[in-house]
Amino acid sequence: MNYILFGASTGISYELINLILKKDKNPYFFFSSNNIENLKKLVNKFNLSINQYDLYSLDLTKNEINLENLLKALNKYLEGKNYIYFFPSIPCLSEGKSPAEKVETIININFTSFIKIFNCLLDRMKMTEIITYTSSIACIRAKSKNYLYSASKTGVESYLKSLMHYFKYEKPYIQIFRIGFINDSNEPKTFVKKLLSSSSKFIAKHIYVKNQKPISKLFYYPKISILLKNLLLLIPRFLYKRMNY
Repeated sequence: MNYILFGASTGISYELINLILKKDKNPYFFFSSNNIENLKKLVNKFNLSINQYDLYSLDLTKNEINLENLLKALNKYLEGKNYIYFFPSIPCLSEGKSPAEKVETIININFTSFIKIFNCLLDRMKMTEIITYTSSIACIRAKSKNYLYSASKTGVESYLKSLMHYFKYEKPYIQIFRIGFINDSNEPKTFVKKLLSSSSKFIAKHIYVKNQKPISKLFYYPKISILLKNLLLLIPRFLYKRMNY
């Protein structure tokens, strides 16, 4: 089985790789990221053999992507049974960038680059089982400071939903995971962030489980049951703090 990961340096992808290695006897990986050193650390962490993976440096923040080189690197995977994952994220924007450069970077990494790669691979995905895309709750909860990120994610979701309708019950199946906040860090969180939080390990587990089912669908995390549980746990704490001001 082939696992092709774009944005393989994220916390969710790390947990997913860990699960795949436990469940799959002979996995082969194609890891792509804009930071090749992080990918090397990832490979060393899991002690993967040299014939078990390929690394590819791909900077999604740039508008110009060499699709021909990408196809050459993916050539040996495209004829096999594939699971393809897209884990785009908000880039770390340096203070030295102009407002226009920041806008271009956010749109490129979360919309333009993804669409280019996807369109490039679409005709070659005959053997692909599942395409997984991690979206964001920002699609429905956009603030002024991240409206570009929200618009980019919404655009990709709309594109993938149209493909769901096009393929219907045929392969590849498309699964979108609309995620709230990831609570892997110990940073202070607002009430809303605590309410809408899930761990990378939790998300990765659910991605793996859903990938085993031949279905195209939009999934929400945290789920309603967990959302209600979080709410019941947080309300007493919130009220206690308010009463003790």
